[in-house]
Amino acid sequence: KSRWSTERSETWRPVKPELVVEVAYDQVTGDRFRHGTKLVRWRPDKSPNQCTLEQIAQTAAPAKLVRHMLES
Repeated sequence: KSRWSTERSETWRPVKPELVVEVAYDQVTGDRFRHGTKLVRWRPDKSPNQCTLEQIAQTAAPAKLVRHMLES
């Protein structure tokens, strides 16, 4: 059950990837966009099979970045 909405159903349906959009995001956790994801634009020049999670830029957490800088 959702702790925010006890009335809502938890069922979901997978969707077929047919359209592509470009998004801006603040954070990715695992394989999910989190916190403040917004639509940037439609991408009619791209097909769904051209879009993968591997294309997402991986950023280091601040603590990891500082450790890396100190080790270098």
